[in-house]
Amino acid sequence: MNSRSLLQLYAEHTGKVSDKWSLYLTEYDRLFKEYRDKRIRMLEIGIQNGGSLEIWAKYFNNASVLIGCDINPDCEQLKYDDPRIDLIIGDANDLKVREQILRRSPQFDLIIDDGSHVSSDIIRTFALYFSSVVEGGIFIAEDLHCSYWDKFEGGLFDPYSSISFFKRLADVINHEHWGIPKARADILGGIFARYDCEVDTETLSQVHSVEFINSMCVVRKAVAASNGLGNRVIAGSLELVVQGHRGLNLRPYQLDPILDQANNPWTARSSPPDEEILHTELALVDARQQLTILKQQIADLSQTVTLRDEQISHLNQSVAERDGHISHLNQSVVERDGHISHLNQSVAERDALIAALYNSTSWRITGPLRFVAYQMKRVRRIVELAKPAIKRGGGLRNTVKKAVQVYRREGLQGIKRGFRIVATTGQNVSTLEVVEGEKSDYAKWISSYDTLTDESRATMRKRIKGFAHQPCISVVMPTYNPNAVWLIEAIESVRQQIYDHWELCIADDASTDKSIRPILERYARQDSRIKVVFREKNGHISAASNSALGIATGEWVVLLDHDDLLAEHALFWVAETIDSHPQSRLIYSDEDKVDKRGNRSLPFFKPSWSPHLMISQAYLGHLVCYKKTLIETVEGFNTELNGAQDYGLALACVTNIEATQIQHIPRILYHWRMHAASTAQSGNAKPYAHEAGRKAVEMYIQHNFPGRGMRAADGDYLFTYKAEFELPANLLVSIIIPTKDGLNYLKPCVESIFERSTWHNLEVIILDNGSEKTETIQYLKELQRSEPRVRVIPAPIPFNWSKLNNIGGKQASGNVLIFLNNDTKVISPAWIESMAGYARLPNVGTVGALLLFEDGSIQHSGVVVGMGGWADHVFRTTAAQHIGGPFVSPVLTRNVLAVTGACMAISRERFEELGGFDESFIICGSDVELGLRAHKRGLFNVMCAEAKLFHYESKTRTPHVPQEDFIQSSEKYAPYRQEKTDPFYNPNLSLSSTTPSIQGAPSAS
Repeated sequence: MNSRSLLQLYAEHTGKVSDKWSLYLTEYDRLFKEYRDKRIRMLEIGIQNGGSLEIWAKYFNNASVLIGCDINPDCEQLKYDDPRIDLIIGDANDLKVREQILRRSPQFDLIIDDGSHVSSDIIRTFALYFSSVVEGGIFIAEDLHCSYWDKFEGGLFDPYSSISFFKRLADVINHEHWGIPKARADILGGIFARYDCEVDTETLSQVHSVEFINSMCVVRKAVAASNGLGNRVIAGSLELVVQGHRGLNLRPYQLDPILDQANNPWTARSSPPDEEILHTELALVDARQQLTILKQQIADLSQTVTLRDEQISHLNQSVAERDGHISHLNQSVVERDGHISHLNQSVAERDALIAALYNSTSWRITGPLRFVAYQMKRVRRIVELAKPAIKRGGGLRNTVKKAVQVYRREGLQGIKRGFRIVATTGQNVSTLEVVEGEKSDYAKWISSYDTLTDESRATMRKRIKGFAHQPCISVVMPTYNPNAVWLIEAIESVRQQIYDHWELCIADDASTDKSIRPILERYARQDSRIKVVFREKNGHISAASNSALGIATGEWVVLLDHDDLLAEHALFWVAETIDSHPQSRLIYSDEDKVDKRGNRSLPFFKPSWSPHLMISQAYLGHLVCYKKTLIETVEGFNTELNGAQDYGLALACVTNIEATQIQHIPRILYHWRMHAASTAQSGNAKPYAHEAGRKAVEMYIQHNFPGRGMRAADGDYLFTYKAEFELPANLLVSIIIPTKDGLNYLKPCVESIFERSTWHNLEVIILDNGSEKTETIQYLKELQRSEPRVRVIPAPIPFNWSKLNNIGGKQASGNVLIFLNNDTKVISPAWIESMAGYARLPNVGTVGALLLFEDGSIQHSGVVVGMGGWADHVFRTTAAQHIGGPFVSPVLTRNVLAVTGACMAISRERFEELGGFDESFIICGSDVELGLRAHKRGLFNVMCAEAKLFHYESKTRTPHVPQEDFIQSSEKYAPYRQEKTDPFYNPNLSLSSTTPSIQGAPSAS
């Protein structure tokens, strides 16, 4: 038996650091005495430097498993020789992490929570894990002194602090004495609702004792039958003072009916008094704020009356002046009418002369001569332009040939334009560019920003030497009957990599082209870094890719198709990213297309990790690099997803990692070959791939969002997809509309909600911000009478968009809030289901809609912070079409840094958690600021393209933006504007235009 105390073990320990309070160490000796020599299973949440696991291994000699869990990704570097120690990285309160823990051991004798010490985390941890404590086991929460501090969600009298929770557990133990038919969970209902968790009745009945030792709480678990008072035990035979007890011997405890506490005001309360006091105080604070607002309104109205009297006096004077001016204008009109009459007579005489000329015999006879003269003049001009082109373009025959090609495309004007370029520039052009004009913007961009020099290559090689670690990168390439020339080019693009610590793993899927095998065998002989496996039977691309993975030995894996090309510096930037972001597990880059002649075009500059865009399309594309252990976790490529195997692999992998472990390299590192059999040129080349893609998305949704009523469906375009939602029938959606008059917009807006929306469990809250027109006031009264789902709330305060919507949020009863401008109109019937569905997802902050102008062009498809020097709507005024430009399509659901408040959905829980809109913004800016706050908390904002509305854009409000809004935005958007770090745009795209266009980028080195 191990006799050394825990304090002695800590004094002797020389390994990884662990820190505990001395009180805990002495108490643990007392608490764990009976467990020391048993085969216990232990879970410790929050291990920091990991030393405690080493000490527990010594303390519990016979322990069967010791699991540590920590949210810090840096804990991955902790290694243990003791096989009983298992380390899991992640948030213990994340259900996926909980699954990992319980797979290691479904039950524990001892659980110690030494995690964040935040009240919500501690209570959720107890709710998630106490059911996994064995009978007779112990759950311990450390450092509850933090629950007295605001930073850790607590305070001395905070009814929702963690220490308040454990105090109430003592009442749960005494449930049999309450004297009122309440369930054990009722007393904890407010806390469970606050932190969105629960513990079932059976588990609560197994709480045997709650012991506080300073800031440590020890909760013991036992079968429910042993947690009551049990039987009365009477000893002795003489009752000299109080008679009648001997007959109670061994009788079970039973509450006397006369002790019914239904009328006890301290027992019959619906909720604990401290919670009710908190709610009352919050209501009083709100009432005081409303009183202050009313007083200010009275003062403002008094001032308004005075100003109006002055305006009336001024207007009376203006009317007199206007009448005099009208009299003068009437005289001018009389004079003008006379002048017009005279001109009309002159025009009639001129028309008569022209008609006589056109009808004359001489004019008809000379018509052909005039036509020939005109055409000779045009030919003479073209010949003058053509002379330099013939001289510099390779002679008459070549020039004519090129001119015919241009004429077929652009007509005579195209020929003239081409000749004019040569004549004016004097350049010696010997290619078709004589008549095609200057290079494209992308060609210029490549020349300026994506062309390596000997100097830049030398710089990269020097930087490689400074990397802390130079991992081997396995380039995986499946092949099947490739074009031999393109296969050689693909292999050579790997061999020419500046970063040379790679291996190329090729799996040939039983190619029938006899020229392929010799090529691959020759490369394998020439370069030891090239490994080839020849499959005996064709198994399609997923099976071939898995075969290539099977011979890979690198720490990282890059995927390469057999006809594509890696940029020369591709693996350098991958290695550089691994070195600078060691927590990475998936890395991807930008890409472009390359034609049969090697000409590059159609760049795709991608956003940073966007999980909801990943549902819409396989936007990661190429180049993608995975940590090999991550691919092994998901067991490689899914053979059921041929044609979308890369998409399926990416979706499976991102399920197993955090967003912070995904890195985007904003550089063109992959060139995708365009040819007839490739989806790079035509999506119709592989129609089966679309079906496989939808299946991959469905698998991803079912694994990550079970119980959310979410399913994958085809998008409106090939290789695009969308999420459809079936919301719970009892889900109430609150639509909040601030307005002041503007009935010609408000009425169609409200009518479109009720007439077009397919979701009916909703309420519409109209905040009347001082409407003055009789027809508006009458409409609002009638609307409330005729439609019970409408509430009109007077809000006669000085216009403040943020404050109005915060008032609406407090008045709303819905689970999901939709803030909507009064100058909008619903287009898509299922807009509420789509927006509310996304808003209910656990990783989502705010949700915006695709808003269109009346002509169908885009008004809002997401906000880019920094665009235009402040923040603006990307794709504004462009057509609402699925385009293949340099950025993501504007009509696909995707992640953005912020959305407009003109149509914004957010769950009530999220809105309260974030604190609502910042009321220091008066007219605009608070919607973007709310998005930034959500993003800083690790949430994703969504532009939901399935929700479409018209937006007539501030038709009922002045477009003037107060100076305060600019000041607030300058301070709160600064990091994203100055450093151009909007993660959901791309630094290679210009911020000076709302239409995505290429601009300068970092140099190649």
